[in-house]
Order: sequence, then C-alpha cells, then structure tokens
Amino acid sequence: MSGLFAGEPVQRELTAYTDGGISQIYGPGAAPKSATDAPIWTSGGVGMVLKRGEDGPEVTSTTPNCPAAQANLEEGDVILAVDQQSVRGKKLIDIIEELRGPAGSQVVLQVRKKAGKEETVTLTRVSVDKILKNLPSPNFGGLGIVIAQPGDPRLVRFVVPGSPASEAKIEKGDHLQKIGQVDLEKLDFFLVAGLLSGKVDDEVTLLVQKADGEQVEVKLKFRDPKEYLDPQERKFLPSQIDLSN
Repeated sequence: MSGLFAGEPVQRELTAYTDGGISQIYGPGAAPKSATDAPIWTSGGVGMVLKRGEDGPEVTSTTPNCPAAQANLEEGDVILAVDQQSVRGKKLIDIIEELRGPAGSQVVLQVRKKAGKEETVTLTRVSVDKILKNLPSPNFGGLGIVIAQPGDPRLVRFVVPGSPASEAKIEKGDHLQKIGQVDLEKLDFFLVAGLLSGKVDDEVTLLVQKADGEQVEVKLKFRDPKEYLDPQERKFLPSQIDLSN
C-alpha cells in the first residue's frame, strides 16, 4: 500500500506516493526512481507488514501464498539484517525500501523468531499484483486520493477513476484541509497518508478547498482498493501524475 506520487518537475526523483489504501500494500516510498522508470506496479515485494520494534522491524502480518508466509515468517518475528546489512539505526521506511525490488529477485533476511531462535531466510520477490490477489478480505480501504512528497502533502495530485474520491467529484489540484476533525495544515506526508486509509465501509468527512478557493465538505466511504485498482488500469497512473508542483 498504509496508505505512498511525488515530484517536482519530471526530472526530479520521485520519493513517495499513495492513495491511502494502497500505501499499506506497497509501503511508504514505493515509487519509481524517476518518472521515466518502470511504474511501481512492475516492482515486487515479499508480502509482509512491519512495525517499528526495539531491536528492529517487527512482523505484524504476512500475505498468504507469498514469500514471507511461505518462509514461515509470522507475527512477532524481528528482522535483524537485510542482505547481510544490519538494520540497527536505520529508519523503518529505508528498511521497507530494501525489501522491495524487481519481481523474481532475491533478498536474504536474518530473522529472530518470536521464540528467540535466529535464522537466515532467502525470499524471492513476487509481483505486487500477486500480493494484491492473495490479500485476505481487507479490513482497510482507500479513497483514491493520490498525494505526494516532496511538496505540499495536502495537494491532490491525482484521483483514481472509479474510486470514492472520483465519485465525490474531488479533482486533481484540490487541497485537503481536514480529514475528519483533523486539521492537516501542519501534518507531514506520512501522517496525511495514514489518515487517507481506514476500515472498509467506514465513513469519513473531508474538507476540500477547490481550485477557485471554495471550500466544500464531502462524505466518503473507504473501499477495498482492489475494487478500483484494476491491474490493467493501474499501469497508467505514474504517467498521469502532475509532477510540476
């Protein structure tokens, strides 16, 4: 996915983009290195969700039939090293980035199992589409609002066709002012991204400033991102993002 398109001009490196719902699948920072690189959707992953832990990132869940689950990684396991490089002192976002790579490539993890035993596992990354297809019925959803970094995280860079945001007439160039009761003025990209995901079928109210300055309040319902992110349609997203702001 949590819950991440970036820009300045097209030549500028992309750092992160999200529509909220997919950020939890792809992880923050899941973006091509430049606007001309292969889209994110051709990259691969290992199918697990991590949280920050005392000794390293801790596994919170794995996707069935994907590399992490097939290697018997499970909730409570701790990642100690990636490709023989210790994760100590690294940011979680950087570790997540190291776990991603081309589908078919391998990554070697040193893991401390929940029971305390350490072991080394080699995972072969699979396509993001495979991870999506094997996700259990999701308890999180998105709105189809794409935000970005660098730049203003409240700026709508793209609206996914067929998504809740599209149906509510939210448009590229709109500015998000509030999500629920939370004022977004001083929030960074990752906090805004987190607020753009929620439990499927839960409702959220957005305060949106339109291009002409008018502020409108809209109610949306979080939806399973697989409903509006068709595998064929997803491939056009990066090329449609406005990277000029």
